[in-house]
Amino acid sequence: MQTLINNELAINSNKHSNDEEEANMKKYRMIFLVLVVCLGLGAFTSAHALLMGNDIYYEYHKPTFASILMPNYADNGYKTVDGSVEISNVAYDKAQMDISDTNIFIQFLDCGTWTDVTFNGWSLTDKSNTIDAFTSVTINSATNMAGFDLSRIYFNGDMITVNWAGLSFNEDTVVSLDINSARASVQDVSPVPEPSTMLLLGTGLIGLAWFSRKWKLA
Repeated sequence: MQTLINNELAINSNKHSNDEEEANMKKYRMIFLVLVVCLGLGAFTSAHALLMGNDIYYEYHKPTFASILMPNYADNGYKTVDGSVEISNVAYDKAQMDISDTNIFIQFLDCGTWTDVTFNGWSLTDKSNTIDAFTSVTINSATNMAGFDLSRIYFNGDMITVNWAGLSFNEDTVVSLDINSARASVQDVSPVPEPSTMLLLGTGLIGLAWFSRKWKLA
């Protein structure tokens, strides 16, 4: 009788052990699955900087686009985009320019009116050819300069220009422009994962397959 009881206890113990092992394997498989999903999401959301960290060339033009303002009147030259105020003197100490990855933000420091000539404004140019081609320049809603519209903006793949000749400003005036590139637009829809991320994703998938096979054999 005692032997039968002991056998029953042993069977129940083994069953409990198997149930516990199966539950643990399911838990490990779930953890691995979550890791694979996270790696997959990381692979397809890799960010790519547009302007941040790149050099861009600033110039102020007046009274025509071919005429460059003297350096003592504008902060002309190469600027590295780092999120700070890259252009401390847009022209005549009237405004400053802060360039971020996808935005150009100009804060005016004085009041006045830009002389109404053929061209009175600035340009940003990718002279080193390290920045993705510009595909759009739009006016951010923060802009409050009276009369400033898209007709004042010109751009191509390597250059952005603004001509605000004849427009007035004061200490509260802001001009904010949002910019985009072909690569940034494509990444928003179908980003290309980096090789290192794809390697991690593949490793995760192999690990998941190994755990599944081991569980089935057990």
